Amino acid sequence: MFFGIRSLVIGLKTYKKMKKGRIREAEVVDINPVKGSIFYKELTVSYYGESGQKYDLSVIINLNKARGLEVGQYIQCFVIGETGYVDTDNIKVIKEKQEEINFE
Repeated sequence: MFFGIRSLVIGLKTYKKMKKGRIREAEVVDINPVKGSIFYKELTVSYYGESGQKYDLSVIINLNKARGLEVGQYIQCFVIGETGYVDTDNIKVIKEKQEEINFE
């Protein structure tokens, strides 16, 4: 019962962040396996708050959601003030990773 109420409260907070937050882009900085789990990855993104300051945010995502992600891509992030939120159930890639061109 406690976990059901807790999940509902977290869901309502998440919904408010998505409705009131501004859509920004966040760069995928790192993708690491979660220790002790083969089903989850830790996704670290870098985004800018409303003041222009750069922040890092780490979230746990399902392995299936992480399959198409690469370091260097930009995904959708919701920002309210200086707080960022990534919708882990619906990750949207905004920009693909740009390949570096080496001239010799």
